[in-house]
Amino acid sequence: MRIEAGAGILVYRRAQSRPKVDEDQPTSSERVSVGCAALDLIMDGGLYEGSITMVTGISGTGKTVLGVQFLTSAVLAGRRALLVTLDEHPRQLIRNAASLGFDLEAMVRQGSLFIHYESPLELEVDVHFDRVTKLVEQKGIDCVVFDSVAVYEMASPEQASDFLYALANFVKGRLATAFFNYESPELLGVSQISEELKGSHLVDNIILLSYVEISTRLRRAIAVPKVRGSKNIQTTREYVIGAGGISLLDESVVEGDEATPVPQLPFSSYYGLLARSPSRKSPVIEDAVAHGKALPDSPELPPETAS
Repeated sequence: MRIEAGAGILVYRRAQSRPKVDEDQPTSSERVSVGCAALDLIMDGGLYEGSITMVTGISGTGKTVLGVQFLTSAVLAGRRALLVTLDEHPRQLIRNAASLGFDLEAMVRQGSLFIHYESPLELEVDVHFDRVTKLVEQKGIDCVVFDSVAVYEMASPEQASDFLYALANFVKGRLATAFFNYESPELLGVSQISEELKGSHLVDNIILLSYVEISTRLRRAIAVPKVRGSKNIQTTREYVIGAGGISLLDESVVEGDEATPVPQLPFSSYYGLLARSPSRKSPVIEDAVAHGKALPDSPELPPETAS
C-alpha cells in the first residue's frame, strides 16, 4: 500500500501472486533479429518471438548497446519497443546512444519506442512490476529490454528470483521478446552466469559478453552457449563497439588499429579462449607470426638454468 499525491491510497498486488503461465501459453516460430546479422547467424536465425534472452557481462562490454541495437532493429521492423532502464537516466542513455548513431529521441517522439526509468534507490518491486506491465499492455509492446535485472537483486534480495519468474511469465504470456541484461561480477572469466540471482534457467537464450586479455591488451569476446530450440554455433568471436553498435570481426582477417602498430591475430589463432585464459605471447612474436617472419633468436641460457 502506498499513499500518493493526487491519488490517495493505492494498493499494489504482489508480483509473485500474478497468474502463472498455463498450458495455453502462446508460442511462435517467427524469428526476431538481434540487430546484428552475424549474431543472428550464430543464433540460428535470431530470437524466437516471445523468447527471453539473458545478456551477461561486466560493465563496459556493451550490454546496453546490444539492447539498444535490438530495440532499434525491432522498431525498424514495425514493432513497438520498451526500454526499462534502472542503471542510466534516459537523458544520459539517449546521449550515449546518439554517439553510436542511434536516434532514440526520434523513435520516442514517433511513439514506437518507450523508455521507463526508475531509480534503483528504494525501488519497490511490486509497484515497479505494476507500472511496467500496465505500460506493456497499454502501448502494445512487442520487444522489451530490462537494463539491468541485477538492480532487482540489489533492491529486494529475498524477492528477486520470484520477481523474475513473474516477469518472465508475464512477457511470455504476451508473446513479447525480451532481454534481461545482467552485470556479471567477473572481469576476465565466466565461472557462473549470475552470482546470487540464479535466473539463467528461466531464460531461453544466453549471450555472454566478456573481456579477453591477450598480451597487453583487453579485447572483447562474445559467445552464445544457449539458444533453446535452435542449432546455435558454439564459437567465441571477437567484437567491437562503434557506429551502429556491436559488430563481429571477420575471423579470417588480421586486425590492426592506429593505437596498435602490431596487427592483432584473430581469436582462432589462440587456444584457451573459452576458459578466458589464452596463451600469452610477446608482441614481437605476434608480429612475426602475423607477417610470416622468422622468430627472433632466443638468448642462450646458462647450462644450469636451461632445464
